Amino acid sequence: MLTDAVKQRIRDAMESVGQELPGFRARFPQRKMIAEVAKVLSGEYSEERRLLCVEGPTGTGKTMAYLLAAIPVAVAEDRHLVISSATVALQEQLINKDLPDVARWSGLQFDFALAKGRGRYACKRNLGRLTGNDSGQVPLFAGQEEASWDRPPEAREISLLEELENAWDSSEWDGDLDAWRAELGDDLRRRLGADRHSCTGRRCRLFHQCAYFRARDGLMRADVIVANHDLVLADLSMGGGVILPPPGETFYIFDEAHHLADKALAHFSAAASVRGAANWLKNASRAARAMEALVDSASRAEGDAVEEDANAAAAHLERLAVQLADSGWLSADVPQYRFPRGEIPQVLAEVGGEIHAHAAALRKRLGKLADRLNKGQDNGLVSDDNAEAIAPAFGQLQQRLENLHHLWEMMTRQVPQGAAPLSRWIDRVDGAGGEIDYLLCASMIDASDLYQESLWSSCAGAVLTSATLTSLGNFERLRTRLGLGIDDGTQYLRLDSPFDYANNGLLVVPAMRSDPRDRDAHSAEVVERLPAILGDELGCLVLFSSRWQMRRVAEDLPPSWSCRVLMQGNLPKQVLLDRHREAVGEGRQSIIFGLASFAEGIDLPGALCTQVVIAKLPFSVPTSPIEQSAAEWLESQGRNPFMEIAVPDAALRLLQACGRLLRSEQDRGTVTILDRRLVSKGYGRDLLQALPPFARRIER
Repeated sequence: MLTDAVKQRIRDAMESVGQELPGFRARFPQRKMIAEVAKVLSGEYSEERRLLCVEGPTGTGKTMAYLLAAIPVAVAEDRHLVISSATVALQEQLINKDLPDVARWSGLQFDFALAKGRGRYACKRNLGRLTGNDSGQVPLFAGQEEASWDRPPEAREISLLEELENAWDSSEWDGDLDAWRAELGDDLRRRLGADRHSCTGRRCRLFHQCAYFRARDGLMRADVIVANHDLVLADLSMGGGVILPPPGETFYIFDEAHHLADKALAHFSAAASVRGAANWLKNASRAARAMEALVDSASRAEGDAVEEDANAAAAHLERLAVQLADSGWLSADVPQYRFPRGEIPQVLAEVGGEIHAHAAALRKRLGKLADRLNKGQDNGLVSDDNAEAIAPAFGQLQQRLENLHHLWEMMTRQVPQGAAPLSRWIDRVDGAGGEIDYLLCASMIDASDLYQESLWSSCAGAVLTSATLTSLGNFERLRTRLGLGIDDGTQYLRLDSPFDYANNGLLVVPAMRSDPRDRDAHSAEVVERLPAILGDELGCLVLFSSRWQMRRVAEDLPPSWSCRVLMQGNLPKQVLLDRHREAVGEGRQSIIFGLASFAEGIDLPGALCTQVVIAKLPFSVPTSPIEQSAAEWLESQGRNPFMEIAVPDAALRLLQACGRLLRSEQDRGTVTILDRRLVSKGYGRDLLQALPPFARRIER
């Protein structure tokens, strides 16, 4: 329960922040959120299910609200507080601004830390191998990708790596790849980082210098931990309490929570090649024999067993490649085939069962070898140098096997009667040498059971928040996707916006002649109308639902207008935004052309954005296999996927796009939607009703 002492701490913190933090002004919606977060996490509504979904429009002060409410409750109940976001930008804001502000001005006593995956830290051992300043390694199989070079390194790469090494040795840098002063690039990051298979942990001779474990030790001592959704899901996939504190000891704040369902589908999906997997499996016994020689030079039994299972799995995969080539499912013109209802043919199920069984046996055998290696190190029978030399390649093999096993488990899994099916499909991959390979893929289409079983039923409490949690004015779509109930103790709250939409914003729906489904005619009319709509407004944002239309409109605009356009994809996002700010600051018109990623998460206050133009209603055509499978499943139940999926999702995206206009109480501007379906279709009225209450001008 929410004690008087905790209530007073929250009041004192609010008062102190209000007096001391420059520019802070508590509003009623923020106070309402503070009260609800505190009550829910304290078990005022339900001791067993402390869950709250709260939608707070831009300007309500969501971040400060959940910090001022959740930190005192978490400290009082001796819980960890994990704050998870979808984007790096929000993580950086929390770590660099919001949490330091609260720690400085609120009077609350707490420690905070940033949680990141192992791959975002440099491995000292890998760095030494890349620069040649460490012992050599054991090449276990052809084509292995490990920390060392599998190609001639460039001189600039060696120079950069030596700079990293010197900075680490002199304590100028702590191994955090994100904190290095220059861009490292994906390839170097991959080579520098480690994963849980290749890392030897506390047995590593460089453990005392390890950036990841130093950060992890600090993490477990912190009261507040900032993470991202992917890291939380990674922890849950390992049972919870492995990367982050155990769910039962943790309160979670999920900011940008509207991303949670899609994040789970992506995280728990699986994909593995056919011919590619067969090739590396043929060499797997070399890894086992090299490991075996270290732990027991007199025994060959484990290596023989690994070779037998690996060769059998490779043979099944090679036969499968021939069957897929002869199936008629795929061609150069049809590079993807989705299995209807997620049901794979019997012949594929049979070979898949064999591959799955051999992969499971291989994982078990390699796991035993890894355990024996660890014991050998502990007993002094295996030198640290030898163990560390073999770890990267052996770890990579374990990772590949884990992925192969996961894919074939999902491909052959029996789905319970009445449950949502899995989406299963094949992609054809044309290799550089002309060889054709096949990528088999599988994914859930519904993450609701996963969240209910792995998180909501086991965590101490959770708050889900975003500026856009509802769709069409209700939480139904969110509840369905995340396994949240109506009468199970979960609380729901929609906060009012502090903005005066009716006086500060105008929504215009022009009398368009063209049907937006006729892409040529509609694009031509967008080109025709755009100059008059934008006029001489300095900061403009034009949002498109397709890259094709964005490029077409940019190409067909008169040169006097197209020269003012900054188009997504032509420049890095941050560079584009910087140029836009520079142009507007100098009094020059700047027009951003963007896609879905520019419809949320970018902040262009004041003159930087006074005109938002939305070319079409942001319907998502179900082109991905996962979306197609979800629609197919609803149709099989006599339901309407357009009304249950397409319209609610379009409403959410439209609300996000309109949210780019007013970013503060002083902002003013116009949103123009170039799609008559808003007024000509029945669902259009629902979409309009769910938008902010701008003044409206519907042209006839």
